[in-house]
Amino acid sequence: MINFKLIGNDDKERLMYFYNKAYSWDRDKKCFLGEKEKLSDIIKFDNYIMQEGNSPIGFASTSSIENNIKTYTTVRDKFIPKVEVPLKEIAELCTIIHPDYRGFGYGTKLIEFLLEVTKFKYSSAIAYILIENKTSISLCKGRGFKYRCTNNGENYYEKRL
Repeated sequence: MINFKLIGNDDKERLMYFYNKAYSWDRDKKCFLGEKEKLSDIIKFDNYIMQEGNSPIGFASTSSIENNIKTYTTVRDKFIPKVEVPLKEIAELCTIIHPDYRGFGYGTKLIEFLLEVTKFKYSSAIAYILIENKTSISLCKGRGFKYRCTNNGENYYEKRL
């Protein structure tokens, strides 16, 4: 049975444990997660763990693009004319699936869960993905994300919620 749990920002040890564990799953850094953030950055996110029983199989976070200057600047400068909502209403989505669970539909379940919980706080969602990460690009397109621009080797996609 798959379940999703919000990791409370007050439990900093547990949050950093899962964040660092998830980040280590993708040594090629081809997931949505970028460089390692500091705890002060991570607690600005809504962080979730996807589990099957007690085994973590995925990690995800949502936050306002205002929490990531790189995303905010790219959206503002590269495709703001195509964005129909105020910047403060745009969420950045980050997901990663444990390598042992890839290719079984867990990524789809995780992104669909994120879209469901995100729509209550934001009007639009952004995902940026390395251009060679065809799996994540396909996942986003299949969930209705639209290509917006390429910046520094990453494609940016947006979905109205």
